[in-house]
Amino acid sequence: MRFPLKKIKIFYAALLAAFSLANALILAADIFSVQKRREDSRIFYFAGMRFSGLKDFLKGADYIGYYTDKNLSKNEYAAQFSQAQYILAPVILDLNNTTHRFILFDCTTEKKAFEKIKEIGAVALKKNPYGIVLAENRPKK
Repeated sequence: MRFPLKKIKIFYAALLAAFSLANALILAADIFSVQKRREDSRIFYFAGMRFSGLKDFLKGADYIGYYTDKNLSKNEYAAQFSQAQYILAPVILDLNNTTHRFILFDCTTEKKAFEKIKEIGAVALKKNPYGIVLAENRPKK
């Protein structure tokens, strides 16, 4: 039994269309998965950026205080402290020591930071957009 040439052409055209559609779907899925990986890889937060804009005030300081009411046993807050040290190097951060001339306040709320500044008799010098407050202990008169 012979198939007419017209039916063979239609069969091959349909087969080609099916392969083309399958290939297009595979390509679309691959593009979507690459795009998804790119979106996921863009989710990176460098906690050290929270301490930007403060280094200029610390010229000449070897050590400064770093006061926080956050639980540093949690990785997120420990990373913030480590990255603050990295951003502000060569200045050394002295954790929860408020006796240095300069002290960084990294508290859960700005209100708590300003309450602690008032409590120790320091003066707030600068608050950056991330809520980090730099204060100075001024000599008592």
